[in-house]
Amino acid sequence: MILLSMALAAPEASGQLFRPSIDATRTLWTDDSQRAPSGYVLARGMLHYANRPVVFTDADGVQTAYLSDVLQLSALAAWSAGPVRVGLDVPVLLRTAGAEGAETGLGDLALESKLSLADGTRHPLGVALIARMSFPTTTVAAPLGNRGLGWEISAVVDRSFGPVFIGANLGTRGVPKVELDNFVWSNQFQARVGMGYALSGGSGLSLDVGTNINYANIVPGSTPAEAILGGWGRLSDSLVLRGGVGTGITAGYGAPRLRVISGLSWEPPRDPDADDDGIVDRFDACVNRAEDFDGYEDQDGCPEPTPVRVSLLNTAGEPVHGRWVLTGPVDTHGVGGAVVEVPAGVYVLEAFASGHTELSRAVQVPEGGDHGITMELQDAGSRLSVRITDAEGRDIPGAVWSVPGDGPSEVLDSVLMKPGTLTVQASADGYRPSTQILRLGAGESGQVVFSLATVDSGAEEQIWVNDSIYFETARSTVLAESHDLLDEVASVFIDHPEMTRIRIEGHTDSRGSASYNQKLSAARAAAVLEYLVEQGVERSRLDSVGFGESRPLVEGQGEAAWSKNRRVDFFVVERGE
Repeated sequence: MILLSMALAAPEASGQLFRPSIDATRTLWTDDSQRAPSGYVLARGMLHYANRPVVFTDADGVQTAYLSDVLQLSALAAWSAGPVRVGLDVPVLLRTAGAEGAETGLGDLALESKLSLADGTRHPLGVALIARMSFPTTTVAAPLGNRGLGWEISAVVDRSFGPVFIGANLGTRGVPKVELDNFVWSNQFQARVGMGYALSGGSGLSLDVGTNINYANIVPGSTPAEAILGGWGRLSDSLVLRGGVGTGITAGYGAPRLRVISGLSWEPPRDPDADDDGIVDRFDACVNRAEDFDGYEDQDGCPEPTPVRVSLLNTAGEPVHGRWVLTGPVDTHGVGGAVVEVPAGVYVLEAFASGHTELSRAVQVPEGGDHGITMELQDAGSRLSVRITDAEGRDIPGAVWSVPGDGPSEVLDSVLMKPGTLTVQASADGYRPSTQILRLGAGESGQVVFSLATVDSGAEEQIWVNDSIYFETARSTVLAESHDLLDEVASVFIDHPEMTRIRIEGHTDSRGSASYNQKLSAARAAAVLEYLVEQGVERSRLDSVGFGESRPLVEGQGEAAWSKNRRVDFFVVERGE
């Protein structure tokens, strides 16, 4: 309701303040920055009723309801191509009531486009621009359309905090000028603020508040503002039910006493497209590398690569155990002798091997065909001492130890070794073998102590890793600083196929809840398993399990105890011939 005097003719300005968003997923009115994959199509039918959105009061206090009731169906559709979404809004006026009587007809058609500059589902802050054009197609006499072309330009900014979404739309709106006695309806500043809260099962709640403010004049009580409380729920993979109820929070032009909204949408799941190549991730074999669309195998989502074999040799021309990293158009890594497929281009190849100096040089990967790269590494020495005892701490006569590539050695005070990540294996007649993996820096000295169990003791064989495997805080992502250690673990498993069953155990410290720690430890153990499979270890040989905080190595609190209890352990469950 608006307190103005005017002529009795209905104003030629739209009395609908609310219009449903074409593609927002967590609000009814406020647009978001979310970007759908290329080729994505949605359709919505939003039925909304407004009570007394345009009511005027003359100087004698007599009210005239130029628009007392509106029942409108907004037929909406959208199509996406890359960062651009285009949309169509067809307002069907099922019934209007007011000073002009009861009517049925069509409202102002609108075309809209959205450019997503930063998708809020992928970035900390979402940003988009929206442009909208409306056409004077209204067929009813009620004030539900403009008498000329209208336009809108607005900016979208939003952010998600877990299940909570907050968004704002700020812009300007151009409408044909209409003079209503002492009130001018003209170009306006528009603002919408929305909040959504996602519940489980594909449902959620929302709150929207919107307003339009005339630039020409601001008459007290004439600025419309409306608030809508809504919700949504996914009925199936593609059908979404939406609804809401709202009211005008001012008596401005277009703010209703009551608004009721319900709608049904056809919205297939928005499959992510991480590399923005137009091929959604579930059909994209290379989710983080864009297809080059050169006419050859463009449907798989991968740029056509070159198979590259990286061989690591010592000065005698013999293969050595080690790992390498390629940095360039794409980044990848592997162990010596591994083959990877990468796009053509210039790369920096870095090689690391136990007992050898690091080496780095630029390499050219040609287009197509197999390509081999050989790195010759120089020896570097460090000292290692080994002690092998039984369960009571007594030295075992005749025990031997070895590292891959060298024959067995007896226990000595110290032996000159090549620095890096070393795999040391100990064995003795009548005892279960044992393996330890450790880092030994160039020029450093280290000692490894083995405590062997007898073959009839029933104790499981453990592969000891004398360093931590590091993950992102509270997550299961393995940090790059642990890749060389896990590469060495993979080499051990590949070189010893007789280890037919290996169990990977994840453990956490006691901070956090027991259920959370159990889930985190299981996820980290599974992440290590996947990393080893990527390096060539057969998946069928590996199992993973998480024990959370239930099996600490040491009791107590404090970083010293926590760092020991946060670990990943490896056990050989079965050995073949």
